Amino acid sequence: MGGQGFCCCPEDYLLPRPRPKDKFIKVKKRIKSTPGPVHFGEPNGQESRSTLILRQKNGFSFIELLMILAVVAILAVVAIVSIGNPRGSQAMAEAEALKANLRFTLSKAMSDLPGNIWSLNITSTGYTINRNGGVPNPTVNLPGSNSGTYTLPNGLTITSGTGQIRFNFRGQPVDNNGIPLAANHALTINGVPPITVTRETGFVP
Repeated sequence: MGGQGFCCCPEDYLLPRPRPKDKFIKVKKRIKSTPGPVHFGEPNGQESRSTLILRQKNGFSFIELLMILAVVAILAVVAIVSIGNPRGSQAMAEAEALKANLRFTLSKAMSDLPGNIWSLNITSTGYTINRNGGVPNPTVNLPGSNSGTYTLPNGLTITSGTGQIRFNFRGQPVDNNGIPLAANHALTINGVPPITVTRETGFVP
């Protein structure tokens, strides 16, 4: 056959034919690999999450403001107590010690036999612990002390409704006749927040 440009060689069918799609893929890869504007420390110009957060955070959140206000309020209360009562911190420490001794007296009463009464005898300048009014038993030593009497530092005063806080074997605060108190018992030292002995249970918060 004598036609021009025609070849029936088998090799022609084995050669790959260029396709337009191959050119499109090459161009797409070239565009995708082109680097954009570079930021320090960030690949391919992408900003980190921390950078975005820093850009978006332009002030305090509502919760942070509430926390700051709470701290300021606490500091203000401490300052007012200190200014109005120069010995306020010492009075608060003595109040905590008095609470501990009230709880100790309560625990001793509840671990004793029925009919026995343990009491914290309070004066304006100190207190003692005893069992059954000290008769026939002497005053009991205070926890961690070799003495049964505690005296407050100079300038501190206990204000109490009665001279005794008595507990029966159930832990109930009672009067001189052993009858449970009808109301809570409160006392203070130099005007610090009052110490409360809860009626019926003797609980000291």
